[in-house]
Amino acid sequence: MGMAMEEMLREKVTHVIVQPTYIWKGTEYEKMRKEAEKYKGEFHELKMGSPLLSSIKDMHNVIPILMEEFKDIPSKEALVFVGHGNGLKKDNAYAAFDSSLKEAGYRNAWITVLKGEPCFHRILNKIKTLQVQIVHLIPLMTVAGVHVFRDIEGGDGSLCTLLTKEGFQVQCHKKGMGEYQEIREQFVSRAKAAEIMETGSEGK
Repeated sequence: MGMAMEEMLREKVTHVIVQPTYIWKGTEYEKMRKEAEKYKGEFHELKMGSPLLSSIKDMHNVIPILMEEFKDIPSKEALVFVGHGNGLKKDNAYAAFDSSLKEAGYRNAWITVLKGEPCFHRILNKIKTLQVQIVHLIPLMTVAGVHVFRDIEGGDGSLCTLLTKEGFQVQCHKKGMGEYQEIREQFVSRAKAAEIMETGSEGK
């Protein structure tokens, strides 16, 4: 991001809005926020939008968009949304989104992460209680890149392989959330919200 900031300074840009395309306010978001802070005094105005799921209200707004994509999947099949995670023992944001799904009535949908909590093995035990045969693995990531091919769908240690060994039929979806039109609109709305914020209140 530093290169982009320097380029804007050379172009004499005066007003900047930084809109993250992260899902959560995790470690990568904090790195971006701190990098942006370094340029706070270089522009007339520099504001920062919030990630996709920054509050419980955001989660409630995004769930219908997300589930609309999978409305044709029968309730007797399991939906497992897979996020990056950050390696922490507990990430309340992911757990909160999982709880929000259940509150919205989606008892066959779970959130898990590649690093941290909610860990996949806990989710696996819950899936077994449903006695489902088909499990859908869905990226909870803006861009479905290397993680999909390596950690979700890929080799011996992938989630797909683990589920297959447990006797499930697995369908791996490869569409990142950034490919959903309404999700992109959510990011745009956050940038617009940042634009009207008072200076100094953004990103909090």
